[in-house]
Amino acid sequence: MSTDKCKPRMGLIGPWNCYLDGYNALEKYLLHHSYTNENETTRVINQGTSPQLFIVFGSGPHSSAEDSHLDHSQLTYWCPDVRAAMPNLETVLSQLKWPSENTEKNENDARFDYIYCSVGTGQYWKDQNNPFRVDGYIGLKRIPSLFHWGSADILEEANCNDPDIVRDFIEKHLH
Repeated sequence: MSTDKCKPRMGLIGPWNCYLDGYNALEKYLLHHSYTNENETTRVINQGTSPQLFIVFGSGPHSSAEDSHLDHSQLTYWCPDVRAAMPNLETVLSQLKWPSENTEKNENDARFDYIYCSVGTGQYWKDQNNPFRVDGYIGLKRIPSLFHWGSADILEEANCNDPDIVRDFIEKHLH
């Protein structure tokens, strides 16, 4: 279900810092990038050593689209809400990531990081005991969801389709 490594996706399915396949991969990513455990729970907080982080939680692509060489237009997500929201989320996140349009796109200058995390297959997601749903910090109820790590603020489903709502959500956490 989960992979141990982050699959870089810059320029492949959008400007994601990476694509994570499952809960275990998310935990490993957060620990590797200096988001540390607090009180030995699954709640991970930003300790100020890593940039702010936004996570898009969504359905995994159908198995035929799991190869990293495919671009966004070739991916087919099993969840229709995720399929509808992805172009908007990718556009707004990539527009806001850099301090200005004239900035050379150096990862060290990024205003924040953002990753895509697959919640797995439809059957796995529908299980009310899956770790994304029962995690005391994340507690996902719907996909797609845009999650701000550090505040646990979340934007869900149809709100992810509205560029103004997504933009306002991100800007609120950057100021």
